[in-house]
Amino acid sequence: MILSLEPYLWNRGWSIRVSYSCDNSAIFAQIVPVCGHEYEAEMGKVKDGEYPAIELYVMKKVWSKDKGWVLRDVFGGNSFPMSWLLPVRPYPFEVITPESSTTLNLQLPAQPEKILDCLYGNWNVFSSKHSRLSLECKD
Repeated sequence: MILSLEPYLWNRGWSIRVSYSCDNSAIFAQIVPVCGHEYEAEMGKVKDGEYPAIELYVMKKVWSKDKGWVLRDVFGGNSFPMSWLLPVRPYPFEVITPESSTTLNLQLPAQPEKILDCLYGNWNVFSSKHSRLSLECKD
């Protein structure tokens, strides 16, 4: 289903790459501009990109005795309160290049700042590090 987006994205100057688990289920994806970046052999940050990659994390609903239902990121093992992610809200992401302009209609989590605070700490400062893994984010 995720890869079926490829023709739509490609016609708008973007591509998608997906990482799979051993049972062939998607666990992580990146939407990246077609031009102006370098791929790495492993799934990681896109290098030297003029535009950042849009990362998609597969979430699984999990029961926790202490917190009730939480959503867990299958790729990184991080868990979040349901209220941080749902309901999602629409966000028009406009990409302007010298050649064209396009809008990707994305969905943002209900409280993206809380997610970023938990994963990165001070996310307003540039860092080349990846987010932390296996965190239990909570209010």
